[in-house]
Amino acid sequence: MRIALLGGTFDPIHLGHIQLALAAKSQLAVDEVWLLPNATPPHKPQPKANVQQRLAMLSLVCKQWPELNVCDYELKQAGPNYTYLTLQGLHKLYPQHQWVFLMGMDSLVNLPLWRSWQELLTLCHIGVYQRPGWQLEAQTPVAAYYQTHLVTQDKIWQRASGAFTPCIMPDMPISSSDIRAQLQANTPYDLVTGLPHCVQDYIAAEHLYR
Repeated sequence: MRIALLGGTFDPIHLGHIQLALAAKSQLAVDEVWLLPNATPPHKPQPKANVQQRLAMLSLVCKQWPELNVCDYELKQAGPNYTYLTLQGLHKLYPQHQWVFLMGMDSLVNLPLWRSWQELLTLCHIGVYQRPGWQLEAQTPVAAYYQTHLVTQDKIWQRASGAFTPCIMPDMPISSSDIRAQLQANTPYDLVTGLPHCVQDYIAAEHLYR
């Protein structure tokens, strides 16, 4: 199968994540989109919700959107989660699958800071979605590689790995940090913007982020 991976802390998962996943499903000719929650993100602070709570919210979303699935691989690993190690592990578990990892332009710009980023590109394709205010600078190693490996969406599966292709992201300026800020400011749960109702109800029941 062809699998798109969308990684993140999902603290909490919101409509922006969901719309990106659905866009990737329709644009990149994948069979499934796997939501890949991080346990210990190397470049971010610890999540506010615990692992069980974040998994519960993801499971609720996947029940409502059955084209999405939860992959808890990183949650079972000890230590920081590095994406290339995750892809190595998934290749061993699912050697029959092909992978495209979804990445914002902000992450692509900073890809040289990722552990073993060149090896990552031997394990999967990269679906790149725009982030306001971010673009690759010319004359950088990432820009050179990106330009020589950029393909249209319909060509991505003609090679085993290493291709970049654009993924058109719906314009939904939502972030988990903004949602947490709304909740920490005691905004009524039903007035918090950017959450699917199933997650909104779960957060209210668990009194999260207050």
